[in-house]
Amino acid sequence: MSQLPMKIIGFSFDELAHYTCAQIASFYPDGSRDDNYRAIRKSLAVALERLSVCTKKVVQWRLDEFDPMNSSQHSTFLYLLANTVWRDTASEAVPTKLFLLNKALHGIEMFFKIEMPPVFLLGHTVGIVLSNTTYGNYFAIFQNSTVGRLGNDRPTIGKGVLMFPNTSIVGRCNIGDNTTISQGTYVVNTDSPGNVTIFSSGGRHPLIKCGRSNAIELYFRDMDL
Repeated sequence: MSQLPMKIIGFSFDELAHYTCAQIASFYPDGSRDDNYRAIRKSLAVALERLSVCTKKVVQWRLDEFDPMNSSQHSTFLYLLANTVWRDTASEAVPTKLFLLNKALHGIEMFFKIEMPPVFLLGHTVGIVLSNTTYGNYFAIFQNSTVGRLGNDRPTIGKGVLMFPNTSIVGRCNIGDNTTISQGTYVVNTDSPGNVTIFSSGGRHPLIKCGRSNAIELYFRDMDL
């Protein structure tokens, strides 16, 4: 590997590939370590390139550095690696193990077939559940939050959407750009026009406060929304 897109703290490129394979083997010792390594080694550079796009934009992360001991970064990396391996190989064997590893280590349900935007942030990952739907760029989500379907209805998430802890967007929802979901708020079969903050009303329907919140700017730098 001639040039890495970022510095990997504590690992070389090859060491990171072997480390990831060792993590998989510790949970799923099925004797396919060599196959795992070949698939991961082939897709690792592209996965790191995709991760570097996030590291350049996420405020809490150092520019052009990946620390596998940072659980938010590591969870993002495992998703990107699983998704990249799946794209490259059309096989689900190794991506499934990476998905399950991410779930075991970080408590997140984030399937490898989901297409996340170029820039996104997984805050505290425990309890996050993400369904396979449309996500706009600069998406941020925090612990115990869900994006889910209701029957066959799935939400659509615009750009610059921020989900604080213990929030949900479920069902037939069209969430417009620059929407902030305040803590403890559940949005079910409800649209957001964008440039609003949605609060829990304690009743059946959440309250919508017009006027763009700047909270998303706490998490991303140099946004091009």
